[in-house]
Amino acid sequence: MYAQNPGYPPQAGSAYPPGPAPPATLFDAVAGYEKTVYGQGYAPPPPSAPPMPEERRPDEEFVSGASITAEEAQDAMESFVATQCCYGSSPAKEMEIRDITPSSAYHYKLTTFTESRQTAWQYEPFTGQVVDGPHNGPAPGPWMIMVQPKQMFSPSSTKLEVPHTASVKQCHECYGGGFKQCKTCAGRGWSKCHTCHGRGVVKDDFNEEKPCHACSGAGEGRCPPCNGGGRVKCDVCNGHTRLKTFIQLTVTWKNHDSEKTIERSHGGPKDKVKEAGGLQIFHQQFPRVWPITTFFDSEINNASQQFVSEHATSWPQERILMQNHVLRAIPVAEVSYVWKNDSYRFWVYGKEPRKVFAPDYPQQCCCGCVIL
Repeated sequence: MYAQNPGYPPQAGSAYPPGPAPPATLFDAVAGYEKTVYGQGYAPPPPSAPPMPEERRPDEEFVSGASITAEEAQDAMESFVATQCCYGSSPAKEMEIRDITPSSAYHYKLTTFTESRQTAWQYEPFTGQVVDGPHNGPAPGPWMIMVQPKQMFSPSSTKLEVPHTASVKQCHECYGGGFKQCKTCAGRGWSKCHTCHGRGVVKDDFNEEKPCHACSGAGEGRCPPCNGGGRVKCDVCNGHTRLKTFIQLTVTWKNHDSEKTIERSHGGPKDKVKEAGGLQIFHQQFPRVWPITTFFDSEINNASQQFVSEHATSWPQERILMQNHVLRAIPVAEVSYVWKNDSYRFWVYGKEPRKVFAPDYPQQCCCGCVIL
């Protein structure tokens, strides 16, 4: 395994502004990188990882969830109504709670943190920088170069030079001259005057023609880009006549998420509960996690088995570095209440700050009107 060479810090972008594709002869043949080309990343598959031994599988332990009291439910409703500009506060303050049906919603999430690698030939002006070429040894394979993410489960990317792939070549654009013919004047050193457009005359305020003041009537003048020299600095080698070529490795880290929400109350908040605070009742993190199999709700067990199986094979060009899965219990209370002899209900869910779902709240309009 090759450590990242301290002589080559991670690069923020490509080596030099991408122009027309250079000739293939600019780049040397490097064993193990035969499919690597300029400007297009090649993604070799990662080495296969051994499965986690079953004897290392930990026990599944689940923490108990929480419930919501009548006082907490009414406080949550009053706080909710206070945030709604047109809701009347009377029902929230005067309601008579008749029944609370507690339950728990569950939110399960599996996250897989992966790494992918791509290689592409690059070049940059040679200004005397270090050249780590084949004379230092054979180039390591893309997956043999040690590159670590700054933090697990934090998406990012980095670019670096593959060791022992660099060489110095004559610039293919200017053929080693450092300059190119000026395109504006085609090498003449003179170009059409931009003021009179080559006519040599301009019209004054009285619509009469007079000699152009910019070119003294000549219709052309010294070419600005080349200052009359007929040539400009090569924009590929930046005038340095030679290029350093090398294979650039791009490493990308990303997260893949799959999640399942279960909330079974009739008419309740359903998928809204996953945005609410809950109690983490299960959490595991390993290079490969095992699916949950012993939770009392079979839907969670089935979802976990499905997600773990899918994540194992869904990204064959990426290497799985770490996985974690979390099961949260979100307390849900269905509250039945009476206000002015009419029956209503609402739901309170989540931990502090609790959320309220009240689709039939009796005063949702301005001026405290009752919805009939």
